[in-house]
Amino acid sequence: MLQEIYYLRLHAAGCFAEAWLNGIAVSRVDPVYCRLDGRPVHDYLLPAKNIVTLVVSPGALAAQPFAPAAPYSAPPGLFATLDLLAGPRGVLPDDPAVRKLASLVWRPAPGAVVSPPVLLNAEAELPVWLPSWSWLEATPVAPSPELNQLVFVFVRRLAEGFRGGDPSLYLQFAGTRFREVAQAYAVKEEDTRTNFLRQWESVSARDGFQFSLPDPAQLAVRVMAGGKMLDCIDANFQPILRAEPLENGSTPLLYPLRLSFFGRDVCIVR
Repeated sequence: MLQEIYYLRLHAAGCFAEAWLNGIAVSRVDPVYCRLDGRPVHDYLLPAKNIVTLVVSPGALAAQPFAPAAPYSAPPGLFATLDLLAGPRGVLPDDPAVRKLASLVWRPAPGAVVSPPVLLNAEAELPVWLPSWSWLEATPVAPSPELNQLVFVFVRRLAEGFRGGDPSLYLQFAGTRFREVAQAYAVKEEDTRTNFLRQWESVSARDGFQFSLPDPAQLAVRVMAGGKMLDCIDANFQPILRAEPLENGSTPLLYPLRLSFFGRDVCIVR
């Protein structure tokens, strides 16, 4: 059983902010709906040196988080913090047994000129055994209209399978994801698959459920980790692979989709 949990906690007020780990976006908060986000990040950690990045006021275009924007004057109470934490399994992040491995704090004086995006970095050394993640050996790709079209065709195929009630195509391409997430959290690979299918079968059986077919105009492909991983989101920073909203406005299924290319082959790695 996994004895220690590595946890990334992002907190901000008055601004959008993102947490990146080893060149991969893992968390986002906004000033209205979600000011605090925390999650375990074992499947993005590397042995030895890890780079933790706080991005304040990232670009408004989802595919261009580091694009510069117009400067603004900092209002009172503006801040953003990012912590990489480690603690015993089952304890809360504020427990005294939890250790801070890296901490970033951004708190400009009121009226200070902010030139977005603001990037702060910290390093954390982890003397812990971790697998060698497949994406580290992926074929680097660069942003381009051709890449966007290739990714859209792939995502559309996955969505069509889900819409038809058949998740088998996703399962076929997500073998790496299931295997590596299981390794990261010391669980059985078969359990990760089983849990995925149980959720799918339960939620897709609800009245009014329908899976969404992606709109190519809404697809935003984030090229991360030096081109070795792609995040497939929409213009509102939500996973592009998801169900249609229900009558109450909630979205019953959201599937984050991170892809890597290995030569001409594509894999769902996270």
